[in-house]
Amino acid sequence: MLLKPKRQDTPEGTSLVRDSSHSEYLLTISVKTSAGPTNLRIEYQDRKFSLDSIMCVRSRLKQFDSVVYLIEYYVLTCKGRKTVPETPLNGTVHLYLNKPLYTSTPSLQHRWRITINMYK
Repeated sequence: MLLKPKRQDTPEGTSLVRDSSHSEYLLTISVKTSAGPTNLRIEYQDRKFSLDSIMCVRSRLKQFDSVVYLIEYYVLTCKGRKTVPETPLNGTVHLYLNKPLYTSTPSLQHRWRITINMYK
């Protein structure tokens, strides 16, 4: 699920964390990038959270004790930037998170699911 059409005019770096539609993942970050809206799955493995990625770069990605720390890390790495990073020539897209998109308060069910999975 990408950002809904009425939200596609949001500036680059606008993001939201939502339930993942993929059964193997709890959450997904939907973010507006220079290439348009994209979704990044949040992986939970060995009691750590990280962004899902291809195998060759997975070992280089940071892991976090919570989703909040994961989001905070990527927001803080973007905070010092005065401009949006340019899209590299190799087709990759920089993760740029600078503005949350608020849609609603997370449900109790959602919070419960995260709590349960933290202790698996």
